[in-house]
Amino acid sequence: MAKNKQTLGQSFAGAFRGLRYVLAERNFRLQLALGALAVLLVYVFGFSRVEVILVLIISALVLGSEALNTALEYWLDHTIKRPDPVVAQIKEISAAVVLIFSLTAIVIALVLFGSLALK
Repeated sequence: MAKNKQTLGQSFAGAFRGLRYVLAERNFRLQLALGALAVLLVYVFGFSRVEVILVLIISALVLGSEALNTALEYWLDHTIKRPDPVVAQIKEISAAVVLIFSLTAIVIALVLFGSLALK
């Protein structure tokens, strides 16, 4: 099997096109805004470097899982043209991954910012 011989520049160009696709999705934009707000707030309130890194990592996990969920939905919609209960289950499971990371991000935010209220 022949490998695709893309240059590094072509690979990055493709990745940025993919980023444009997910930026067109409402949920991704909302999660990006909330993640950016969380990162801004941990800097404004002077959280430790470890806490900042934790917020960055969980934000990246939420965004990355949303991007993968979007890609999976695009692929399934493109390849399966008729309603299929298994496809619906796959989409729901993929969405559940995003939900798990999002709920974890909320818990982390509550722990970090809740500690401010206790001071």
